[in-house]
Amino acid sequence: MPVDDSHGRIETLLDLDEVSAALGISRRTTERLVASGELLAVKVRRLTRVRASDLANYLDRLTGMKAVRTYPSVPRGPDDFYRTR
Repeated sequence: MPVDDSHGRIETLLDLDEVSAALGISRRTTERLVASGELLAVKVRRLTRVRASDLANYLDRLTGMKAVRTYPSVPRGPDDFYRTR
């Protein structure tokens, strides 16, 4: 789900299932990461969404490396979403 960020750019919002698939973890573990504040998320009414940039920042903190978005633009699994250089 694309959304404008504070700089007028369109940014993708991911649901928790997409984040879970990208990280290769369960949805419950993803919910715990969000609840603890380790992974930033936004609420859209009753739905929880994670900005693609917040997921990239989380991965950067974990690996100490810069995460780079890869093709395709919509993640379908952990290997489709991010790779590190």
